[in-house]
Amino acid sequence: MDDNIGLEVLRDVGLPKLRLNFYLANDGLPNPPDEWAATPIAPAPAHPTTGRAPVIPSHAPPWPNCHIHNLESIIAAVSRIYQHRVPGPSLQEDQRRILGRNFRDDRRAYQPPDDNEDEDEDDYEEALAELREEMRELDVHAGPAEDDATGMFDLIPQDTTPQMKLHVEIWVDLECVERPGNPADFYSVVRRLRRIEWNWAQRVVAEALANKPETSAWLEGISGADTPSVEVVGEAVEDQEGDMSIVPEDAIEHRAERQA
Repeated sequence: MDDNIGLEVLRDVGLPKLRLNFYLANDGLPNPPDEWAATPIAPAPAHPTTGRAPVIPSHAPPWPNCHIHNLESIIAAVSRIYQHRVPGPSLQEDQRRILGRNFRDDRRAYQPPDDNEDEDEDDYEEALAELREEMRELDVHAGPAEDDATGMFDLIPQDTTPQMKLHVEIWVDLECVERPGNPADFYSVVRRLRRIEWNWAQRVVAEALANKPETSAWLEGISGADTPSVEVVGEAVEDQEGDMSIVPEDAIEHRAERQA
């Protein structure tokens, strides 16, 4: 995982969410033809194609051929952290710098295939952003107004427009996982969820604007759009300094309990 990303607030307890950019790893290389874009984690050997040396964790993960897939990452909020008496593997500053450099280099070198749907992604995201803006203007399913500001976080405008936001739970004890899942399978699930969000947003906006004929052309234009694969990675990873380890008390539920 990488640095804290963005700012969201739990209004009930006045605390910010822990929202991180996560690297995704698997016990093996990425699926072809992208198997070159990976960073081995010791005790895995050097990359069989690129010769890239493994990064060295604080202690070895329980999988002998673990690789970080450099073309894939995910931004998500941490909803729960499962405690364990032994800290999980981590990377020190010098190793994180190596990983960050590999991540950036591979993403810059990546050439999507000609039939890749990513070329439609900008249009898709723009259309979805327009739908959300319409929902905000129409006050569709907006959250309750809060007029009593009691702290600094109450003064930060909050986007209450319904939209999909990914949350994750963290297990410190990696031994409890027999084998990590394939990041490619994870992304297929995210794409299905985003398709559901897309269809729902179209429906509620169309219903809200049913009596406004001047918007019909706009609705027809976006309703026929295909839902391409959705990019859920963050910005290019910057070199990070300091201890990036997290503890169970960073999770949403733990901070809410302390505040209560």
